[in-house]
Amino acid sequence: MGTLADFVELQKGFNADEAVIAIPTASREELAAILKTVERHVKTVLYIPDMYMLTVSSASIGNLDGMPVISSSQGLLNPLNLAVKTVIDYIGASIALLIFSPFMIWAAWRIKREDGGPVFFVQERVGWKGKHFMTYKFRSMYTNADEITRKLFSDPEIFAAYKKGIKLKDDPRLTKIGAVLRKTSIDELPQLFNVFRGEMSLVGPRPLMQSDVDMVYGEEFTKKVYAAKPGLTGIWQVSGRSDLDADFRREINCYYVHNWSVWLDIAILLKTPLAVITSKGAY
Repeated sequence: MGTLADFVELQKGFNADEAVIAIPTASREELAAILKTVERHVKTVLYIPDMYMLTVSSASIGNLDGMPVISSSQGLLNPLNLAVKTVIDYIGASIALLIFSPFMIWAAWRIKREDGGPVFFVQERVGWKGKHFMTYKFRSMYTNADEITRKLFSDPEIFAAYKKGIKLKDDPRLTKIGAVLRKTSIDELPQLFNVFRGEMSLVGPRPLMQSDVDMVYGEEFTKKVYAAKPGLTGIWQVSGRSDLDADFRREINCYYVHNWSVWLDIAILLKTPLAVITSKGAY
């Protein structure tokens, strides 16, 4: 609408009583000059500092011996918050098990009927505080999936995509019923038992294989994100799932852990059915 030189006239024209200064590249001298001009003509001045990765919803302004400070807290380090989250997990998992048990029985029957192989797929994953645990899922791949994986990864393009966190859209390892279970997320329902065992939460970051940590995400990411228990659903599931690249998954999972609240968990739980119905990024 104009430059700083036009500010006074613009303020008179719009009768603005509040101004926001958001110029992170400005030097201290430039900011001082801008403030000197602006604060004489408006009642309130809001200043957005250059605080990359600290501009989070958990941040608040405080006072330390007369100096303004920005405080940032991590709710999951509070034992009371962890206790509340655990109670919600047990109650929610109990309700979910009652509601979804018919689907789980149907899934087990269809898997056994298709190829006679095992119903469940049990795999070691990285979890809370970096500890390893065994996750339970309905088997969605052929019994010789490891052999098929080795053949797939012999293709440099496919292996390079995997290292970037990109999943195969037409995965040849999936059985017919497995593709349906993946699309509807029914394959994840046995992880309710992981919730009862205290290894997972209803909401949290995705539990990773150690190979994903080594090749895609890194140890530093793992330490940050698994301050929270891995979840049956999470912020990445309601934000696009496998359509998101590895970098964005890192960012949104770090955001979740740093900004955790009961209300954020509730919001994610409420959004999850829509994410399942639309199947966006599910393959």
